[in-house]
Amino acid sequence: MNFIWDIVLQAEAQGMDKAELLFQQAKEYSPYCEQAFPCINQDRLESTVVEINALYRFSHIFQELLHPELLARPENRDLAQCVACFFDVVVHLLSEIDLKHGLTKREYFVRQLRAELLDGVYGREAAAAVAVMDRKLQFSLANELLTQLQTGTSLRVFRRAVRTAFTGSLLYQSNYNNKELLLYLGEKETKEKAQILKFLLELFLPFGFSARLFWEYHFGIIGVDAAMQPDTIALF
Repeated sequence: MNFIWDIVLQAEAQGMDKAELLFQQAKEYSPYCEQAFPCINQDRLESTVVEINALYRFSHIFQELLHPELLARPENRDLAQCVACFFDVVVHLLSEIDLKHGLTKREYFVRQLRAELLDGVYGREAAAAVAVMDRKLQFSLANELLTQLQTGTSLRVFRRAVRTAFTGSLLYQSNYNNKELLLYLGEKETKEKAQILKFLLELFLPFGFSARLFWEYHFGIIGVDAAMQPDTIALF
């Protein structure tokens, strides 16, 4: 980690809320780095308080504010807390600008959809399901949702969304009813996984289709040895 955007991304990867980060100007720092960690190769955040060298890239913004003589003046001694708060707010703003550099239009829409899902725009149950997903899965499914909004519902989008959340899943179409799907998930059912699956069915399953679910055990298929193992066949 070197730049503030790198620090923010690492905070999110560790499950920290970037809004809780408190940026402070370091008293001891290298003039050749933006981060001011005790170890130059530090790759994790140990605290929400982050010391940086804001003069590395933003001296044109902070050089007057951080001048040691500013707060040394008797008339400015009460401004220390105000300066610290202002510094933190401005660095947060600069980190957001950093993060949006090189952001494509599609990436922006995906981020907006993820935020809407978490905020309950698509319903409280959908928000609860998205909340139990890891960050990578949230963005991946928001990307599939954007594709669906642009192209309409389809079995292809539904299949991709399910495979993204359940990597070992298999989707079949019934020979007797082409509107009936057989979905094998290849995982043991848990409360969180059931939430995610319900979210996928409600948001991505095309209208008019139904799905029969098989969690841990596959249904038997005559002629396919892997699907005909004793004690591992789901009744169908």
